[in-house]
Amino acid sequence: MPIGSPTCLSAFQVFSKIFSHEALESYPPKIQLVIQDTLRAWSSHPEAINVYQEAQKLTFRMAIRVLLGFSIPEEDLGHLFEVYQQFVDNVFSLPVDLPFSGYRRVSTQGLGGEEALLKSMMGLEKGLRSTQPQQ
Repeated sequence: MPIGSPTCLSAFQVFSKIFSHEALESYPPKIQLVIQDTLRAWSSHPEAINVYQEAQKLTFRMAIRVLLGFSIPEEDLGHLFEVYQQFVDNVFSLPVDLPFSGYRRVSTQGLGGEEALLKSMMGLEKGLRSTQPQQ
């Protein structure tokens, strides 16, 4: 994207709003609420948790609720996280044919893997579009 292009200017406008002084001041209370809700959910379950996976979910939840301002029901948010995680795992896998790699899954499934990836991406986009911005 060349500097000065309409796309570059549009991105600058979006980032200048997200990182404005007022926006940055509004994030800590929202982040605190998300963390409190998450800690409450964790403490309500007596079994052990997978810290790495739960930290990923917490980060995703903060991005959706705080930065994007969407209010999504928890079960839909869980589904969106799974779709997003599958997308990230497959997009950022090395093109090396190793067992359990995203590359192997797509290469052995043929076009079905591409269709599944497109379906996952459309599901993520549909889920984000169906939510209303938080007031």
